[in-house]
Amino acid sequence: VHRQHPMGPAGRDNRRLRGLLQLREATPDTVATARIVSSSASSTRRFGILNAGRWQGVRPGMPVRGPDGLIGRIVEAGPNSARVLLTIDAESVIPVQRIGDGLPALAAGRGDGLLDIRSVGTTNARLKPGDRFITSGIGGLYTPGVLVAHVLKPGADSAPAKPFAEANTFDFAIVSAPFL
Repeated sequence: VHRQHPMGPAGRDNRRLRGLLQLREATPDTVATARIVSSSASSTRRFGILNAGRWQGVRPGMPVRGPDGLIGRIVEAGPNSARVLLTIDAESVIPVQRIGDGLPALAAGRGDGLLDIRSVGTTNARLKPGDRFITSGIGGLYTPGVLVAHVLKPGADSAPAKPFAEANTFDFAIVSAPFL
């Protein structure tokens, strides 16, 4: 029997699928589990195409996440496919909070593969590399506590951040009902 190295392609896929199964079991409001079959990584707009749509219960406005964190939200749904506005798109703005102290902020897509974390309601908020941000639940769309991004460079009130769910790792995703 030939065994795959645990960090090889098959091992990585198995680990991600196990993570997705655990996430699905822990997400009671799951509408559909599907594959992201393509994404527009080279254009100025950042979308993904999901192979589930209205016939599977998918509707515009529903959040989409993977084993690594938030991917985005549904903006259009056809019978068997849906378009996902990725978190990194320049039109994407997500209410978030910093893990540890709950600092309120917005994660705004930049269109270049990164996000800007912008503090809200606080002046001179210090953002440090490694600060992690999760969905806050404000606005009622995204369930609180889903990983979104981590800060790359220090900043006051604003800093660039890298999403936990990166476009080149999109494969399986969970579509859930809006939080409220």
